[in-house]
Amino acid sequence: MPEASLAERIRRYALDHYVEPARLAQERTVTIRAGDVHRNLGLTCRVPAVCSALASTLFRYRVEPRAGNVVPRRAGTAAQSRLRTAKPPGPAASRVDSAEAVDASAVGRRLFLVSCVKTKLPQPAKAKDLYVSDWFRKARAYVEREGGAWRILSAKYGLVDPEDVVRPYEKTLITMRKVERSTWAGNVLEALEPCLADADTVVFLAGERYREFLEPALRSRGVALDVPMRGLSQGRQLAWLGARLRG
Repeated sequence: MPEASLAERIRRYALDHYVEPARLAQERTVTIRAGDVHRNLGLTCRVPAVCSALASTLFRYRVEPRAGNVVPRRAGTAAQSRLRTAKPPGPAASRVDSAEAVDASAVGRRLFLVSCVKTKLPQPAKAKDLYVSDWFRKARAYVEREGGAWRILSAKYGLVDPEDVVRPYEKTLITMRKVERSTWAGNVLEALEPCLADADTVVFLAGERYREFLEPALRSRGVALDVPMRGLSQGRQLAWLGARLRG
């Protein structure tokens, strides 16, 4: 499908399934997540296209039921004024086309890197299903809800696509020598190259051993980094993830 047609399909879906129902229900706000739109449209590996069509991975709008307009929350006064006084959109038009993303943490295209964990299924499975600890399941739910692309940092296999089928293993960076961890990071960086072309920010949901060589190497290449759970204990990480899944 041509990108222009796909973008229009995405925006039309957002209008029909989010904006219009919110307006009819006289709701004051509506939130649109790129990950949800991607999944509900049955798309495969097109999250960047969804983000591009919506201009971000997360939108939060204020809805004006009478005029049918959608005004971005916390948008500047001038922008709100222009949208309030604009003519109602025609049948084929959508205020989604001109709305602005307002959540600073969601601006840009993000690539999430999630570390592997010890607790695994006893048989081969898709990587996203292989790791079964409470922490990993929450981390997976969080990144899928956020809608960004993601990869798994595996101590054995390096950079792994969540859809790849892999065998269970017993290997951890914690027991590796420093030179082995450096080699592992070099392999991960090489595998990351194609992913970085579609990402503005790399978000680590991974411990220090997984980041020790990756962080400085990515910074030296001008890649923006985010480590939202840096310095948190395991229990506080679970609490952090749980709070965002409830939000």
